[in-house]
Amino acid sequence: MDVARMFEDINVAIVASDANYQIIYQNKKCRELFRKIFNRTDYVGSNLDECHRTETTEKVKGYYRKYKEKKIQIDYYVMEEPSGKIT
Repeated sequence: MDVARMFEDINVAIVASDANYQIIYQNKKCRELFRKIFNRTDYVGSNLDECHRTETTEKVKGYYRKYKEKKIQIDYYVMEEPSGKIT
């Protein structure tokens, strides 16, 4: 199954990163969202630090650590942005 192809046209912004927090995938909705927020669409190869505030990046890294230690299961993440929350 080609997961990237499966997620490409879903109406939800999806970003995937590796264990070093490097972005390895963005779907179409994410590229559209990043164009609106950052005036840039392609963050593949970039670190999460480049598209999140420091405090948000630390939260995400904390979730990753807890997930890796099998202390939590991540189903989704909610972040705040100027016009409200993004899920």
